[in-house]
Amino acid sequence: MNGNGRHHRRIAALTTLLAFLLGAAVWANDDLNQGLEYFKTGKYAEAAAKFQTMVDGSPNYDFGYFMLGLSYLQLGKPRDAEGSLLKAIEINGNKFEYHHGLAKSYLERKDAAKAVATLRTAEPLATTTQQKFPLYSLRGFAYVELEKWSEAIDDLDKARAISPQSSILVQLGRAYMSLGYADKATPVFRQAAQASPGDSQVNELLAQSLLDMGAEAADDAAKKALYAEALQAADRVVKLKPNDHQSYNLVGRAALGAKDYPKAEQSFRKVLAQKPDYCWAMANLGKTYLAQARWADAESILVDATKCAPRLGVAFESLGFAQQKQKKLADAIRSYEAAQSIKPSNAVARAITACKENLDIAAFNEQVATEEAKADAAEAQAKKEYEEALKKQQEWEKKRERDD
Repeated sequence: MNGNGRHHRRIAALTTLLAFLLGAAVWANDDLNQGLEYFKTGKYAEAAAKFQTMVDGSPNYDFGYFMLGLSYLQLGKPRDAEGSLLKAIEINGNKFEYHHGLAKSYLERKDAAKAVATLRTAEPLATTTQQKFPLYSLRGFAYVELEKWSEAIDDLDKARAISPQSSILVQLGRAYMSLGYADKATPVFRQAAQASPGDSQVNELLAQSLLDMGAEAADDAAKKALYAEALQAADRVVKLKPNDHQSYNLVGRAALGAKDYPKAEQSFRKVLAQKPDYCWAMANLGKTYLAQARWADAESILVDATKCAPRLGVAFESLGFAQQKQKKLADAIRSYEAAQSIKPSNAVARAITACKENLDIAAFNEQVATEEAKADAAEAQAKKEYEEALKKQQEWEKKRERDD
């Protein structure tokens, strides 16, 4: 998971901790109050030092080890946290929060399997909603790390029902997308975008899911609406990340789907101005030209795309189409065959057959035309010779009449 995911998990753990503390009685121990104050104000090194002193003096103080472990987690020291949290559980294994902290330390160390196992063990201890939310959310994040998408969806959906936080929605939507359920991911990303309209990542994910739905939609009206919504989301991404070539590429793809060809062309050109070797943008610009029947322009940029990405089958297929439209059948066959070698397709196979048939027809027509031209030329020559002979005959007869 990326840095943002880890950050959200830290916030979730801190929120759980604060809820736990606020629900407890007022502490009489001044050292404990000082340690908690350090922790709540972000002074984690000072908090760790205070809690270390406390457990040194009271080796069976489970809550002290728990807080020491959480302090280490906030300091980015999950291995140190693990030892303290294991000690807290050894002393008192009936606290869900202790197991949750341990699971978080495993996840921070990228051992998601141990995190899941720990939370499964602790699940019977999570009896309140306040405890179930961190259980489902953290275990859902761990399942995402393990790419166990169905299990992740099950836990994250339960977490969403309790508190639809943006981090939960993003990971839930990604899990749906990973299983190919763009139709299920889209409403989740919509909810996330409503909660965090200024989050470029959320709007980007929403736009992508809408593009996937648009590509799959069979109904023209539904397709149009999905691409239009995707374009709106992509436009928000550009406003939030104005100098990012990926943002413009997203706008271009959405505009192409929405049939706003001038905007699509403009966007893909901006991508290539920032990143001239972006092969996909070249291919998408070629598709934009194809949609406008600009066959020569399409051929030119798609040739560049195939050179840029020799294994990009869609570029070869699009190039073949542009060449076919220009009656460059031999070139089209070569492009289609390159596409077919990369990713076989019935549509490409049919296009190759059609080009070959048309090429045979063109060759036959050319042969017939050549033979007809030769026949016409022979006929014209015969006519010319006949007319010349006739003229000579007439001239001879006239001369003979004069002589007589």
